[in-house]
Amino acid sequence: MNKEYLELLIDPASGSPFSFDKEKGTIRSLSSGEEFKLESGIPIIKRKGEKEGLESSELHDKYSSEFHYNSHYEIDAESFDYFKEYDSKATQHEHKRLHEQIFALIKKKEGIILDVGCGNGWASKMGNKQGLKVISMDISLRNPLTALKNNPDINHLGLVADVYDLPVKEKSMDYIIASEIMEHVADPRKFIEILYGKLKQGGKLIITTPYNEKIEYNLCVHCNKLTPQHAHLHSFSEKNIKVLMPEKCEWRWIKFSNKYLAILRTHIILQYTPFWLWQIIDTLVNNIVKKPTRLLIEIGTNSYF
Repeated sequence: MNKEYLELLIDPASGSPFSFDKEKGTIRSLSSGEEFKLESGIPIIKRKGEKEGLESSELHDKYSSEFHYNSHYEIDAESFDYFKEYDSKATQHEHKRLHEQIFALIKKKEGIILDVGCGNGWASKMGNKQGLKVISMDISLRNPLTALKNNPDINHLGLVADVYDLPVKEKSMDYIIASEIMEHVADPRKFIEILYGKLKQGGKLIITTPYNEKIEYNLCVHCNKLTPQHAHLHSFSEKNIKVLMPEKCEWRWIKFSNKYLAILRTHIILQYTPFWLWQIIDTLVNNIVKKPTRLLIEIGTNSYF
């Protein structure tokens, strides 16, 4: 296992470093001796004996239901193919601009990105092209494993772990990306606090989420309780994110991706424009017709703004 990568990882229970056992193909906590296996070089660092990531949110409290965060998203990764082609060119264009908006904020051409909830590993492809190291992290093995197979770059690493039990050293990451993740977690404030603590001095956390989403519900055929579409537990806007920010951090928000540009199928033309031109057009339209669909939150340990 890459020594430099191993030095970034810690036992989430004790904070102690790991040693690598090449014969067993495991890493071992130097404090507890607990071993964690590697799968195709990917560390799977999830503690045994935990409550399966049992979390509660306002929705689950309301309906007296339980939320097993870990097992839910492990099943999610096996049930849905995050690597298939997009259903439409419009959706493909929307995600392309979302990813470009994120990387427009990544100024350094060296360093480490932790991609939380890596999905199809899009961040590794963009980051590696810029010379950055990227750790594709997910709560399930399938996504980082497939992402590494699709992008086998020397600077592309994988990790299976839970944000709420994150086995990454404090102040070790240059950038952390959490794109379209925060609306799914039970405790967004804790989510941000943990990720912020992993940033180096001068590091940056970039979060994206649907903007001011009206969450719709369906009746679950299994439990006969209301369940939110797309498993979105929260809706965020500039009005409610302030209370989530860590103390003394520097942050700002950006609204973008106008709804009517998608409805009018402008991607047919705009897909050929460079990002900077699309951004100008999107900003102008949002100033006229205030219907952004995405919110980006940029949180820094030093002033970038």
